[in-house]
Amino acid sequence: MKRLLLIAVAVLMLISCKNGKAEKTIVGTWTEVKADGVDIPVGDQGTIQFTKVKGGEGDMIVKNAYGSVPEEYVYQIKEGGSKLVFESVGGIVNIKRTKVIAELTDHSLIIDWGLGEYIGSYTK
Repeated sequence: MKRLLLIAVAVLMLISCKNGKAEKTIVGTWTEVKADGVDIPVGDQGTIQFTKVKGGEGDMIVKNAYGSVPEEYVYQIKEGGSKLVFESVGGIVNIKRTKVIAELTDHSLIIDWGLGEYIGSYTK
């Protein structure tokens, strides 16, 4: 029983460490450079800005290139840095969404936005 408990604690610590690394790496402003592998012209590129995570949550602001009102979300990194969970802020209906982080390095972020949407590639 003790061995099982120690294994469970070790797994939780490993996932927590991976989440923490991803949380530090994702902070900053990311510019969308590709949608479904196709380059986006410079004037049409949007941005996603992630703030530092505090208490497991941070702020995510999405701006498109056309000057519309920025969309604001609260986000969390889950499952060892492989999932981005976010929820709208201040809207009439708050919807929680989970998307796949396909890649996250110091200078590259790829998010699979899911069915009916697209895969976005971003650089810092």
